[in-house]
Amino acid sequence: MKKLVLIIVAIVLIACGNSETSRKQLKLSDGKAGEMDTEAVKESESEEVLHVTFKIEELIAKESTVDAHIKEIWGSAKSEAEKKNIDEGLIKYVYLVDFDEEHNKPIYKIILYETTKIENGNWKIKQVSE
Repeated sequence: MKKLVLIIVAIVLIACGNSETSRKQLKLSDGKAGEMDTEAVKESESEEVLHVTFKIEELIAKESTVDAHIKEIWGSAKSEAEKKNIDEGLIKYVYLVDFDEEHNKPIYKIILYETTKIENGNWKIKQVSE
């Protein structure tokens, strides 16, 4: 299921070649830093979704650390969604889990989250894959 969701996200990103991606380094409150890409993607005639990809080149051992990072990442990205009147977001959190010494390359894990603006103006964040 996770692979299907990632394939769908990749197809949507490729199909929406006219959207603009912004990239920045984001340093989190625990001192860890990563690269964050944001892109407003038109998914239908009337719906736009803010896609956020955050990649961190460090081992993350605790689920609570990931949860804290997601809140900070969305805190940094949501102003762009609000500025563009976007009510939904998709966060792709990519982090290092191991290193394959045989093939000399890192192994990453990806977790997807959905964000939805709720009536009072706050945002609900929900994990959709692991």
